[in-house]
Amino acid sequence: MQYNSVVTSISKYLRAMSIDRFLEKRNFDTCMPFYYETLLCNEKCTKILHSVLNTNIIKPTTVLKWISKLNCNFDIQEVFKICFKVTDDTSVQWLQFRILHRFLPVSYYLKKINIKADDCCAFCKKESETIEHVFLFCKDVLLLWNTLSQHIFRTTDIRVCFDINNVMLGDLPLSKHNKVVNLFILWTKQFIFLCSMQKKYQYLQLSYAILELDTR
Repeated sequence: MQYNSVVTSISKYLRAMSIDRFLEKRNFDTCMPFYYETLLCNEKCTKILHSVLNTNIIKPTTVLKWISKLNCNFDIQEVFKICFKVTDDTSVQWLQFRILHRFLPVSYYLKKINIKADDCCAFCKKESETIEHVFLFCKDVLLLWNTLSQHIFRTTDIRVCFDINNVMLGDLPLSKHNKVVNLFILWTKQFIFLCSMQKKYQYLQLSYAILELDTR
């Protein structure tokens, strides 16, 4: 998003000044601000501009919050790339991206910006609906994760423990052995989010009932 905003701003400037980007490439002079040089002189500058906008020294505020909340350290690049390596579904990728950046329309956030009067969880109707609560700590959601864990164990003999770290960030480090587990995590979060947004709470209860029947 930051890259797109920079490109858009520079493109608007060039149009306003009636500057032809491709002609300017061949005749670059000092009248053009030096920080436009990257865009003008490179056809595909995404990687170059990304390295300019992002340094390894500065950690995003949201990452610092996750480190504090989860009381752990992790490879930032791997965490942000994991959903793109596991699935091609853009809706799932976009959901995980919003979770990592903590700008999801959960009730806690909506109350904070005065859009909702209360922040009660859409499922249990008791606790505050934070990102961590709605995707794991809610008793109804936690039952779904536990049932899914039992389902995986009964069908594959692989024991997977879903906790706050792997549910929020993914099962790290990503390998060929846990790629399916990460896919389960991403799609389960997508299902939980859709149930919440579409107010289809009964689907959540129906899902773990189906999982239990499927493994008997």
